[in-house]
Amino acid sequence: MPEEQVNWLLTHAEVTAATPPFVWEYWTDVTHWVDPPATFELEGPFEAGSKGLTLFPDREPFRWALQDVDPKASYTIASDLDGATLLFHWRFVSLPSGGTKLIQRIGVSGKDAARHASDIRSVFEPSLAAGMKRIALLLAEAQAQDTGRAALSEPEPPQA
Repeated sequence: MPEEQVNWLLTHAEVTAATPPFVWEYWTDVTHWVDPPATFELEGPFEAGSKGLTLFPDREPFRWALQDVDPKASYTIASDLDGATLLFHWRFVSLPSGGTKLIQRIGVSGKDAARHASDIRSVFEPSLAAGMKRIALLLAEAQAQDTGRAALSEPEPPQA
């Protein structure tokens, strides 16, 4: 979707100690997405065109699709609204420290985008920063655990 057609409403970034390859591998497995009480499902591989669901215990599933997947760098989730499309764009930037900068933009496009903008801001703005911070910590902790497991499973060097 051309950039000029999107009204980006919210942007937030956080830094995680997790490395970019780990972030991509871990975060593109939607079973790792944490936003209780919601759970997430992806029908197919993590590539443009694959459809997903956000499931809630008390309401209809939220349907979405992956767009513009740039492996190891970024992806966009798109969901149809009445006369518009809700967009969540994620980008992962490698840092000199070895960590990753996580950037999320939330926007809307389409003929009725302006009608939805205020509602989108009111739903996502209050929790965006805290949610991104939680994700950054989750990624760092998951990589630390994964690294710890790998160290435990490596054979001991032979004793001289």
